[in-house]
Amino acid sequence: GNEAIGLPAANPRAIRAGFFQAVNELEQAFSLVESGDLSAIGAQDARLVGLKFDTSHEVYVGESFGSMIGTIVSAFQPGLEASVLDVGGGGTIIPLLVNSATFGPLFTTVLDGALGAQPTSDPLDVDWTYNLGQWLLEEGDSLVYSPYVVQQQAWAGDHPCHVLQISAYLDELVPNPANLALARGM
Repeated sequence: GNEAIGLPAANPRAIRAGFFQAVNELEQAFSLVESGDLSAIGAQDARLVGLKFDTSHEVYVGESFGSMIGTIVSAFQPGLEASVLDVGGGGTIIPLLVNSATFGPLFTTVLDGALGAQPTSDPLDVDWTYNLGQWLLEEGDSLVYSPYVVQQQAWAGDHPCHVLQISAYLDELVPNPANLALARGM
C-alpha cells in the first residue's frame, strides 16, 4: 500500500492488476515469437539477417510465481502445446499463503490488519475475512483458470495444453496443498 496516494494495504484490485500485467507481458512475448519482425536485429549483424523463431512448437516453462502466471497463460494462449509448471500452486490466500512456512506468518499478519481479521482457534481457511480476501483475489488466481488448461483452452477453444506440474516435497514457499489444489483444478 501507499497511504500518501490513497492506496490501502493489501488492495485486491492492485494485486490482481499486477498478476494480469505479468500475463499480458507473457502474451506479448508469444506474439513476438509468432509474428514479430526481427529484421532490425539482422540490420545490426549480417550473420543474423534470416533470424526467425521456430513457431512449430510452443512451450511455456515457469517456476513459482512464473508457474502461477503460466497457468493463466496456458489457459488462453492459442497454439501452446505444453507447459512445465514448477511449484506454482493455486488459491492465492487459501491454501497458498496460509500454508506457506515462509510467507504465511508475514502475510497473515498483514491480512489480519488489512482485513480486520481476528483469528481464533479455528483454521484460517474457515475465517470469513480470509475467505473474503480469497474471493477478492480470485479473478487473478491461477486456480480459477486451471480447468481451462488441460480440458479446453478458454480463449482459443482449439485444444488442451499438455502440462508437467512439478512439486517440491515440503517446499517452504509454495506449500503442497496449493500444488495439489492446482492439480485438482486441472
